[in-house]
Amino acid sequence: MAKFEATPEQIAAWKKKYGDIFQLNVDDRLCYLYKPNPLKLGRIIKNAPPSVKKNPLKCCEIILRSCWLSGDPEILMDDGLLLSAATMMDDLISYK
Repeated sequence: MAKFEATPEQIAAWKKKYGDIFQLNVDDRLCYLYKPNPLKLGRIIKNAPPSVKKNPLKCCEIILRSCWLSGDPEILMDDGLLLSAATMMDDLISYK
C-alpha cells in the first residue's frame, strides 16, 4: 500500500459522510478529494480573492485544498504536481 493510500474502510466512511470521493494519481502520488455540492463549490469560488479568480491554477489549488481528505501534501506544494492535479479535476467540479 502506498504511503498515502486510504483503506477501503476509510474510503467507505468518507463516501458515507461526503458522497462522491475521487482518488487522483499525480506522478506516483495519491490524494483523495470529495466532490463539493454546487452550493459549496459556489461558496469556495465566491470567497476566493479577486486575483485568484483570474488565475486558474490558484483557483484549482483552492478547490483542492477545500475538498482535500488525505494524500501526499507535496501535490499542493509543488507547482508541477498541482498543475497535473488541476488537469484531472473535471469530474470533481462538473455537474450535469
